[in-house]
Amino acid sequence: TFQPLDRLHSSHGDRLPWDYPGAAETAASAFLRLRERLVPFLYTLSRQSYDSGLPMTRALYLQWPELDEAYKHPTEYTLGADMLIATVAAAGNPATVAVWIPPGEWTDYFTGETFTGPQTVTRSVSYEQYPVFLRSGAILPTQLDLPTSSAGPQDNLVLTVWPGAGANNRLDLYEDQGQGFGYRDNAYGFTPLHLSETADCATQTIGARQGQFPGALAQRSWTLNFVGVPATVTVRIGGRIVAASASTYDAATRTLSVTTGPVTTISALAVSAGVAGCGV
Repeated sequence: TFQPLDRLHSSHGDRLPWDYPGAAETAASAFLRLRERLVPFLYTLSRQSYDSGLPMTRALYLQWPELDEAYKHPTEYTLGADMLIATVAAAGNPATVAVWIPPGEWTDYFTGETFTGPQTVTRSVSYEQYPVFLRSGAILPTQLDLPTSSAGPQDNLVLTVWPGAGANNRLDLYEDQGQGFGYRDNAYGFTPLHLSETADCATQTIGARQGQFPGALAQRSWTLNFVGVPATVTVRIGGRIVAASASTYDAATRTLSVTTGPVTTISALAVSAGVAGCGV
């Protein structure tokens, strides 16, 4: 799920999810669906690799070369810069794994628990979860669950962000026709995604798409998920207050969700969550 290539392996021939009934099939199906939701993020990372030479999956010492611990956990890596993955290769449901948390603030993708590194934590991992952590300031673009993942950009995207004190992060969402080699002739687009935070105010700005290509969308709907915010925040889209009934809140993970509806892709839009004056 969290690798550039997704391949199912087996030492005895049974490798498809439905070869294993019960909890294993349920877990495998859920993670394969998550994999497909991650396609916009993975496609963006592949473009980053094409442009920079940096791998999509990165050994810890690429970001923390001065720390000895970054060399002592070779089965941990980051997917991009802000998603930390700790591989589980232990028996049991749940299995127990020790995870080194790098410097900074990191939030468990599945539970919403937050950890401040550097430190080593012990995690009990069931089939339904995995040790995946997002750095404070992370921006994760995903798509909705689809019967098939068609080539080209999708009409509805989800942006999940992890605000943190002083967060100031940018991810340029990459898109092209999804097939062929038009990108070699500049047929592609980047949409700048900028997350910033001041005292009690997190703002996710969706910039105007830069570039053009066959199949580029003129409009798109976005769902914004702000993780780790209180339920009492005021939400604004484009400076206008969103009615409380237009958003949802998950108390377990402290995640606020709001949908923009169709908006143009060639103009910037800011969505903010915070105190009453946030986003004005």
